[in-house]
Amino acid sequence: MVTLSVKFGNTSERSAGGEHNSLVSVLLCKVLVKQGVIVPDDVWIIGFGHTSIGELMDPSISSIDCDYYSVGRHAVKACMLLNRNPKLASISMSIDFKIEPGTSTGFWEDRGDDTDGDSGINTADSRQDITGNGISSFYMDEDIKDLIRLEELFTQCRKCDVSILKGLEEGIRYSNLSENLNMSENTLKYRIRRMIDLSKCSSRQELLELINKFFSCRALEKKKLFGE
Repeated sequence: MVTLSVKFGNTSERSAGGEHNSLVSVLLCKVLVKQGVIVPDDVWIIGFGHTSIGELMDPSISSIDCDYYSVGRHAVKACMLLNRNPKLASISMSIDFKIEPGTSTGFWEDRGDDTDGDSGINTADSRQDITGNGISSFYMDEDIKDLIRLEELFTQCRKCDVSILKGLEEGIRYSNLSENLNMSENTLKYRIRRMIDLSKCSSRQELLELINKFFSCRALEKKKLFGE
């Protein structure tokens, strides 16, 4: 197994949680807030990989972003080195990264340069085989499935779509909603069907229930993520 790790500079003493996947960070933040934990006053949360979902959360999730092509190149080089040297137990590499600050870390960002480009190699007598279905079981989690569906939806949403969702949530009739948004009723129906398909829902009610599981449509309308 190849592990690529990133290191942070010195910060003031506080509890912090770092997750390998931003979707896990979103769920962790949601659970902690429900339990009365104040993010970021009590704990910082940061995820790996920037997502629309993390940006839309309240508090928004800070994330580590890096050159994934560089990660891939390092991973291939490490695998080739491990294959040529069966006695190597592990390889630790440093890669450049940047922090996309959010509310979950009080918009803190590391302005130092902690990556030196060097690679460290630890050797051992043998390598341990790692088996299991951790990755596959992760994506079988129902909350993770729902977040993936929402990520697919929000990355292709426009500002008018969020206004449509808010109108549907408020129970506004199609004729009135299309007039309010200066679009034809056929266009309105098309955009609703498009959002239903993107989120892999079967109806507009299921679409609203999926969104309201994590957000409110009224709150989404205030976000600046969506373009015209």
